[in-house]
Amino acid sequence: MKNWQIVMEGNFKWDFGPPIWSSVFLGSNDQIFCYEEIIRQLRGFCREEMELVSVIGGMRFLSFLEDLEFSRITLFDQNINELTKIIRVEEYLSRTPFEKFDHFHELNQSIYENPSAFYFPEDLCRRGVQFKVSDDSFRFHYEKKRVPLYTVLSPSQYPHYRWDPHPEAYEKARRNLSEVTNRELYTQIPSINAQGRVVVAYLSHCKINCEMLVARIQNAAFIIPIYSIHAKEAGSNEEALNPHRYWQHRVDQFKQGRTLQIWAPEDKKLVGSRFDQPFELGVEAKVFMKKNFRQCFDTIVLHIFFGKCQRGPRKKREKLFCDVVSKAGELAQRVMVTEHYQESGQFGECKHLPQKSEIVEMTGQSLGNKFNLQHIGFSAGRGAPDRNLHIIFDKKL
Repeated sequence: MKNWQIVMEGNFKWDFGPPIWSSVFLGSNDQIFCYEEIIRQLRGFCREEMELVSVIGGMRFLSFLEDLEFSRITLFDQNINELTKIIRVEEYLSRTPFEKFDHFHELNQSIYENPSAFYFPEDLCRRGVQFKVSDDSFRFHYEKKRVPLYTVLSPSQYPHYRWDPHPEAYEKARRNLSEVTNRELYTQIPSINAQGRVVVAYLSHCKINCEMLVARIQNAAFIIPIYSIHAKEAGSNEEALNPHRYWQHRVDQFKQGRTLQIWAPEDKKLVGSRFDQPFELGVEAKVFMKKNFRQCFDTIVLHIFFGKCQRGPRKKREKLFCDVVSKAGELAQRVMVTEHYQESGQFGECKHLPQKSEIVEMTGQSLGNKFNLQHIGFSAGRGAPDRNLHIIFDKKL
């Protein structure tokens, strides 16, 4: 296996925001707002589609390794000692079966007994330089305890913050950490090429916004930033729950060439908005029916017709839908219908929302025998891996 490397960049100067040198965490008090909902959404992606970029910190990211599969995992931390720690943790987990897992008590004890060996560069250790502490100030004050700062949130002093997986989760996490983790560690958000994958970025309390992530992480399908609940300036993980981002990702995967987006009448104010930017043109459904198009399209996307309709008889919406689909079939080689998925359980008793089979049947009948059903898939949102339905019909060659 490739040796570990620590990637040093242009900040390796005292006044350029260099790495810091401080005590390491062996437990985490991070609470991730809407964690279960986020995990359910991300399970809608296969392993090859997704990678994780995470701060190391108290190793809260291990929860993601328990619950999900990633094609690549890249770790960073401004504290250079956290990089040392995660190497030790990976080596320990790779050789330790669950029955002998000690919640990192052994690592904690070794740091307490010989902090010089863990924290000091080799040259200092070889010269016998000792790690001397001040009994008065070398303390961590938290939850009515005063403990030495050799480690923070140690498993012995704060057992409720330790990583405590069940056997299956332990095996999955340690396999992910050993087999999938990038052997290059970083002291800041890494400069990486995501190669079209969805990037889950766990940032804990780091004050890093989406703009900074995009500047460092290139060629991502899109980036999902996830913060701990204490990072108040970062909001409440709303971006991670936003269904439109997942919807757009799935549409981008399957649209071809020149693409037209057709909005439901209820969304006519969104025509020409930023939500039309990924397409050559956006138009409201009734305008689409009246308009004469001089050029054809490679793909036409219908953007949630029934889910936006709350008034009037359903038959009226069905007729508009079928008319739009029929005309779309005259103008495009590919017709993509996107709709709220009734069976996802997110839409209650929405009377206007057809079942999946009904939408497929209406679309197929409206297009006629010149089209074949090519694909049925889903996109995530609001805690569901299948919030929205994506149906694709292609014109026969």
